[in-house]
Amino acid sequence: MRLKTAETYVDMLAIGYAPMSYMQGGHKIRLIANYEGIGPVFKIKLELQNLGQQPALDINVVLNFNDNIYKLKNRNPKVPVLLPNLVYKIDIEIECIDPTGASDMVRIFVFNKESTIPLITAHV
Repeated sequence: MRLKTAETYVDMLAIGYAPMSYMQGGHKIRLIANYEGIGPVFKIKLELQNLGQQPALDINVVLNFNDNIYKLKNRNPKVPVLLPNLVYKIDIEIECIDPTGASDMVRIFVFNKESTIPLITAHV
């Protein structure tokens, strides 16, 4: 049982589904994700911070969620540059479109153009 759990966790790390930092291309990024609201429309509030010494360029934030339950009010955000030690705040509006009010996990991936492996991930 422990072996199967460890193998599954390693597989999740390899494909980028586990919430953690991957430090791609020397970038060290901090991501804090929270939600605000209880109604059919709520916000996911993100805080991105570059903990490295060099600016991180062309950062894309991608949300992965069940399309039958949620609808994104606007596009996935893009951050042209993350300067070191500055905190960038991003609010993303999401609407629950399920008639029964069902809920599901929203996965957040932060990418740059250098790799398909995320810089960091979070689950809300």
